[in-house]
Amino acid sequence: MSHEHGGCEQSQSGKNLKIAFILNLVYFLMEIIGALLTNSYALLSDSFHDLGDSVALGVAVFLEGKSNVKEDKKHPLGHKRLRIVAALLTSTILIVGSVIILIGAIGRLREPVEVKSVGMLIVACLGLLINGANVLRLKKDKGILSRSVMLHLLEDAVGNFAFLLASIVIHFTNWSIIDPLFSIVVASMILFQSIKNLFRIVQKVIITCPEDIDLNEVKEKLVGIHNIKNIKLVDLNDDDNIIIISCSGEVDDYEVKKRLKDFDINMFYYEVEEK
Repeated sequence: MSHEHGGCEQSQSGKNLKIAFILNLVYFLMEIIGALLTNSYALLSDSFHDLGDSVALGVAVFLEGKSNVKEDKKHPLGHKRLRIVAALLTSTILIVGSVIILIGAIGRLREPVEVKSVGMLIVACLGLLINGANVLRLKKDKGILSRSVMLHLLEDAVGNFAFLLASIVIHFTNWSIIDPLFSIVVASMILFQSIKNLFRIVQKVIITCPEDIDLNEVKEKLVGIHNIKNIKLVDLNDDDNIIIISCSGEVDDYEVKKRLKDFDINMFYYEVEEK
């Protein structure tokens, strides 16, 4: 049995998550202070949403570190699937948060509140810079956890842009109802994307075959290798594609890897069938 890991990529992914967590926490503090100074209900609501994001990011950072713990007797495949647990948690929080935002925004449509547009504009610009930088940083990561966290930050960045536009319109028109209208549009978009992402994560939980690898092509490549009886492909967590080879005896591991070098398979397991 042999397997290979992308340690450098995982380390960079963990670093990016830590930076995103710190910046998001800083912005939460800035936003809640700005909300208190400007008496902006919209910013105050969004600050609690960012607090939820910070909690989700903190959990993501913790589980990302735990996921790199190597395999042991009780966990023969290691702890990497903890990333899926973290992704599931962050996506769930995002969906719940979006629903809460929608409910609050609909309430504000009925009873619009006064928004101090200048303070709202300043905070929105700062948030757009911070969250935009985080999205660009995490966009490079391929892991399912990083993508889930990126959706959080993308929600915040789009929300900041919406608040920026809303603050400009409100400043020149005094139409406070613009604020909840923007919130409804943004929350609806993120809710839709989050549900799609959650469905994708559920597929990882029940373990599926990698989408970008044709099992029949893999089987054709291994035709003729002595003792191979059956082949299974497993997408472990979006970072590791596993091939499980059932065999009746010893298999030439070097020949298997040589024939599959063009496929994105980085973990090889051999199961000897009982006669």
